[in-house]
Amino acid sequence: MGRATTIFSAVFLAIGGFLFGYDSGIIGSTIALPTFVEYFGKPSDTTVGGIVSAFQGGAILGTIINMFVADLLGRRRTIFAGAAVSCLGAAIQAGSANISMMIVGRLIGGTAVGMLTSTIPLYAAELSEAKFRGVLSGLLQWMLSWGFLVAQWLGYGCSFVSSSFSCQSPSPSRGSPSSCPVLT
Repeated sequence: MGRATTIFSAVFLAIGGFLFGYDSGIIGSTIALPTFVEYFGKPSDTTVGGIVSAFQGGAILGTIINMFVADLLGRRRTIFAGAAVSCLGAAIQAGSANISMMIVGRLIGGTAVGMLTSTIPLYAAELSEAKFRGVLSGLLQWMLSWGFLVAQWLGYGCSFVSSSFSCQSPSPSRGSPSSCPVLT
């Protein structure tokens, strides 16, 4: 495989890291929005904790799923499945009409991120030339940081919108990057 193809593949695969950073970062600004509190009926601290931690619990579940499924499906199909599950999680979060839907959407989104982040570094290492293996595998972490940065700025921008759109628009925004591996 040529150097350009290797680099393109690794950057493309690092989308999983972007999603992890984005999802981890966006919830903090989303739950702080007055429109979120109004839309979901002033959820308790325990409920908000459940919304936030459902994503991390899903990520753990996604890595456990990979222990049993990734070798059966192979790396590419596992990444495809993780991307498809991510789109589902984004759709449920975006359309959530109540707290339960939001928690389920976060759990599903976290499951996808767990699947992606436990598969992508391995697959990137398998694709890359030996001398670039460490750098290309490290792209996942680099993209995680970019996802967190984008989430913070999007959350800041949403704080200036006074409709429920401000607390629901960040979820479908993550559907775009997660659909890339599904479409290819």
